[in-house]
Amino acid sequence: MPGIRPCGNTNGNEQTACRSCGAGFPICDLFIMRKPASRHARGRSVLHTSCRRLGRVLLHIILRLGIGSLIYILWRTPTLRVFRWFDTLGITWWILRLRQFFAPCRAFVPAWALFSLPVALWMYAMVAWFQMALSGSDRLIRWIWLSIALTLGVGSELGQLCRLVPGTFDGRDVAFYLAGWIAAIVCTPKKEIPE
Repeated sequence: MPGIRPCGNTNGNEQTACRSCGAGFPICDLFIMRKPASRHARGRSVLHTSCRRLGRVLLHIILRLGIGSLIYILWRTPTLRVFRWFDTLGITWWILRLRQFFAPCRAFVPAWALFSLPVALWMYAMVAWFQMALSGSDRLIRWIWLSIALTLGVGSELGQLCRLVPGTFDGRDVAFYLAGWIAAIVCTPKKEIPE
């Protein structure tokens, strides 16, 4: 009969459970008791879960931050504060070489991508981080933190409008902040990866 093993024998991770029939002869039961997963199998499961989590972080956070930062570094005006940080770190020469190499591509970058896309990408990365870090938290707690992210982004633009924050107010930036916030809520996985 398929699926029946000799009594008491083991086969890989399966072990048969037996009982005696009315005539006193042992027969194999049809149900199987599973042995606990081996240490090797548990290790592979943990590694697989860790790789999936790392993939999420790379896709939803690091990639967005990287693209937004590259736009600033390669094509925005070098009078921005970030370039003073590069000077402090002693990497200005390398940054200028990069800007010189990618300068011909500047003509193909639309204005909205140059000036507003980075804020959407940074907002996406921040909201994705909150979504992943708080995936097991209460929904109210998660929405409080998501609201904080939106307030920081839109609030910075409103602060520029009121001249409380350095910079120039741009309504298009507000729209891109909102777009990045909504996109992250829709696209970022909300459930924790099971072990």
